[in-house]
Amino acid sequence: MRKTTLALAFLLLCVLGAAAAPARVLSQPVLDRFLKDLGAISAELEAYGKTLEADEDSGAAPGAGGFAAPDYAALLSGLKADARIRAILGKYGWKDEFWQVYVAVAQGIFVVSMDEAYAQAPMAEIKKAADQARVQLHSDDLALVLRNRDKIVSAFEAIGD
Repeated sequence: MRKTTLALAFLLLCVLGAAAAPARVLSQPVLDRFLKDLGAISAELEAYGKTLEADEDSGAAPGAGGFAAPDYAALLSGLKADARIRAILGKYGWKDEFWQVYVAVAQGIFVVSMDEAYAQAPMAEIKKAADQARVQLHSDDLALVLRNRDKIVSAFEAIGD
């Protein structure tokens, strides 16, 4: 009986832990600051030979059907550890929170884009990709990204040129 109770308690703890909502990362002032600094930071990173863009190798797991979000954690892991990149971010007053904001914004744009794609072509793969990415975001972060969609897309397009 005791083993069963402990097993159920452990299972409940796992379920509750997995169901916890992601922490909120964004606010309008933080997003505005991020978008203001993004171009300059990206230019300095490019001069250093680095980029914030996801490449094909940083994509989702095989079998994702081409609709899954890039693995932002894998993409950024090398950048986060680089002392010169930390110095570049520090020049603009950013620390590790830059990466959290970047991931929240990029993931949010991915969800918004997939929702728009699903509205145009309702395919199960698109909905699944959007839903999988959505659960990784705080709902307020996603709402803020949606409200600022055009500004965000313009900022990301500018660094992609």
